[in-house]
Amino acid sequence: MHRYLSQPQSYSAAFSLELTPKAIIAEDGAQLLRTSRVVDELKDGEHVWIDVGDGESISHVRSRAFPDRRLFEPAAEEEYQEAIGWRSTEPDMLDDEVVGIDPRHTMSYSRTVLAKQPTFKQWKEQSPEGQGAEGLFDEFTESWTKVAIDDMPGSTKWLNDVKLALFHHFESLKYVFSSHATMGPDGQSTMSLLEFWAFCKRCAMPSPWCNLAKIDKMFTTKLTEHDPHNPQRQLTLPDFMGAIARISILRQKSAVKPDIELPGSLTKIIEEHILPLTPGFESFDYARATNSPFTSPAVRQKLTIHETKLKKLFKKWATTDEHRQTINMAEWLDMFKASDIMGRDMDEEKLMRAFVVAELGDHQNAYSEWQEAGGVEKACAELIFPEFVEAILRAALLKFENDPKTPVDLKIHEICLLLIFGPAGLHPPARASGLGRPPLAGVERRVVAPAVVQGP
Repeated sequence: MHRYLSQPQSYSAAFSLELTPKAIIAEDGAQLLRTSRVVDELKDGEHVWIDVGDGESISHVRSRAFPDRRLFEPAAEEEYQEAIGWRSTEPDMLDDEVVGIDPRHTMSYSRTVLAKQPTFKQWKEQSPEGQGAEGLFDEFTESWTKVAIDDMPGSTKWLNDVKLALFHHFESLKYVFSSHATMGPDGQSTMSLLEFWAFCKRCAMPSPWCNLAKIDKMFTTKLTEHDPHNPQRQLTLPDFMGAIARISILRQKSAVKPDIELPGSLTKIIEEHILPLTPGFESFDYARATNSPFTSPAVRQKLTIHETKLKKLFKKWATTDEHRQTINMAEWLDMFKASDIMGRDMDEEKLMRAFVVAELGDHQNAYSEWQEAGGVEKACAELIFPEFVEAILRAALLKFENDPKTPVDLKIHEICLLLIFGPAGLHPPARASGLGRPPLAGVERRVVAPAVVQGP
């Protein structure tokens, strides 16, 4: 019933209440609590009735044919931004007198179609007139004075070479930065840490030795070290260039004795990661581009529904980190073991794979490289919250990989419900204490009058 109600148009058509379940009735006439688990309430083969509150048995109610799922989705080639908010519901009025108050909030929704990101060639053509080689050099020189990497070991011997490497690729880096940046009230363009995470994942910047949890610490100060993973932290173009130089060393097996030192490591990461994996460049390699199964409006809708509770679930299980801002592999596995979700279709290996791909990005051989680097014992194994959500989404795809009919968004919706409201969730069902009383079957049945019971 609730899967039918996931269709937005079901509430905008006549007779939509016909699909609103009022109660679940057992064979003995008892009304069952709808939030209990089926396994706790029923045995295989038992029958239940659904009371839809219209005086008709569910078998006789004729449902409508649902149109194509993409009815309310924009064209595939359109990029857009959604905004969902909540406001207090206006009271019911009669002649300026309040006659009823609805405590529920009213949702507001808006969608803005975004302008398409120009290609690198188009972007260069749109640059202000007079931005020739001399103007570009002056802009780079001003930015370079704010690139803070001279505190890195050995900077005195490679600093000038790094400057030349950054200038050689300055226009390309400026284009990448502008595609993620927004203009502030002061006229300065900045990139949020959330956008920087997306850039890093797309360009395969994290490695088994350097994940986003470590990368974020590059931007912290004494004032912000307690909140290193704030997605709203803003980066300027010099911050962005300096970060790429630092990551080119940190992502190697040994940052103290790297196999490729600066400036070689910087040139390598730009030419082998950024230029081939950034759409808009002629060097973009479609074969290496990551798969994007979670970008549909339907998936974003489900994530909007569950985001708040997923944050609470994350903080419940992320106990090793004193600030509860990262969750490690052991905590991730413990959460699923407590959830009763694991089985033949969801074993420990699948959960580890979902965890690692969310950490390193969905790139070829990411999981095998993590294993070769030492796995949990030696490689990075911790997720920040957005990665935790992605890991859950990937776990859903792995658990239901043999189901070709259920859409991706409903697979995600299902596993979110199992985690949030199951034994590992925010309010796990009470267990029998064993203090001399018989164990309950999940919930106690509440007897109702026979007149309320609907037919089969």
